Amino acid sequence: SFLGPFLLIDRLMPLLETTSKRSGADVRIVTIASTAPKAFLPANFQFQFDSAAGLVTPVTCYPLAWRYFLKFLFASDMILYSVSKAGAMVYASKMQELFDKYSLNILSLIVHPGEVATEGVAEANNAFMRMMARTFYMSSEQGAASPLFAATSDQIRSDPDQFKGKLLMPVGKPSGLYSVVNDRKQAQGLWDVMTKELARHLEAEGLASMRKW
Repeated sequence: SFLGPFLLIDRLMPLLETTSKRSGADVRIVTIASTAPKAFLPANFQFQFDSAAGLVTPVTCYPLAWRYFLKFLFASDMILYSVSKAGAMVYASKMQELFDKYSLNILSLIVHPGEVATEGVAEANNAFMRMMARTFYMSSEQGAASPLFAATSDQIRSDPDQFKGKLLMPVGKPSGLYSVVNDRKQAQGLWDVMTKELARHLEAEGLASMRKW
């Protein structure tokens, strides 16, 4: 689920960069992440972000806890979801690193909105999880608070270093990112693989290729 946003940001970069140079500009990219990787993935989980095959088959071996217990509680594949959200954290963090490297006045912020009882949660889960969501999760309106904070808060622009490279928990509380973000091989690998594979498909369609950093 991170390939689409990655391509969209690539296409918007000329506009974002031009806007960021204007007086009083406040350009931000907000990526919706999750604490799911920490909750569902074991510490020794083998990511494949540095391989094109990882885009096709992100999970080659499911953790024992999922196979023998957790999968019966969830109607959707939470391991696949967790890998996807970990990937989103990796590329969003790498993006901020590049913005800083090239002195671009753009913030790449990563947000966990909290456990939210959205329509998607209701549709993708069984009766037990739907009941849990109705009872304990936030409403969609409440869940919007953290992304809105990331997108609009003056506090972030006045002290960006407090929020960059962090996972913003509800509401706007900086926390540590998932550990794979600090794996340089996986982080650079994911960026390179996404750029290469998207460029290949775009060029095959006669479309402009990806931006070169």
